[in-house]
Amino acid sequence: MNRVDLGKMSKLSPFELKDRLVALASRHSERLMLNAGRGNPNFLSTVPRHGFFQLGLFAMSEAERSFGGMREGVGGLPKPEGIAARFEKFAEPRQETPGIAFLSSALSYVREQLGLSNSAFPHELVEGVLGCNYPAPVRMLTHTEEIIRHYLRKEVTGGRSLAGSIDLFAVEGATAGITYVFNSLRQNKLIAPGDTIAIGTPIFAPYADLRSLYRDPATHPSARVSLANLDERDYARIGRIVRTMIQEYADEYQTAGRNSVQKGALRCS
Repeated sequence: MNRVDLGKMSKLSPFELKDRLVALASRHSERLMLNAGRGNPNFLSTVPRHGFFQLGLFAMSEAERSFGGMREGVGGLPKPEGIAARFEKFAEPRQETPGIAFLSSALSYVREQLGLSNSAFPHELVEGVLGCNYPAPVRMLTHTEEIIRHYLRKEVTGGRSLAGSIDLFAVEGATAGITYVFNSLRQNKLIAPGDTIAIGTPIFAPYADLRSLYRDPATHPSARVSLANLDERDYARIGRIVRTMIQEYADEYQTAGRNSVQKGALRCS
């Protein structure tokens, strides 16, 4: 691929770029193409999946250990005391089994690098894979949240500490996350039925159906959604359109006398 090709590709939208890259890769039919584009890729990582299933086997041994005197088919809740030592005993004869090295490295990392409890974290994993208890807190498990917070510090802030305390919420995916954010904005009276949402297209189809978020269960007023068919190759034009739409909305907002809304922290519920 030469510089001219790269120059042309820099003007493509993400959707067009994905299609162009797939077309280029498809030229070599004798080679296996790994496609990590939108949606599900055509490949997967086997290492964490091996680790997941080995974790499941260890978790089952923990459940069976708790109710050792019961009839076959009945297990108990895993106990955190001594669970790290029991995992080492479980892993020792399985060192060559795929997934064991991954699990051992993961537990070692969170213990030595993140300072998490040698028993509480593996117990959290075991309870999670068994599905034997309600998650607490429901938004995200305690030690899992600390691991993801560490990851976000590394990837988002370059290792700098995040200002203040940030609660993380595990959601089903990006669409669900957007839905929860807008529902929280509505519940906190920061948006209302009838407000206009400007959405640049092309866009992932579910994101364009935000209008259903703003229907009052009692009155079902229609919501107005503005879909601007923007040409993503003309970034200056996009900027002008977006600024115009924002200014028009701000003027309408002030005219309606809604500029007195107090600013404050969101409380998600």
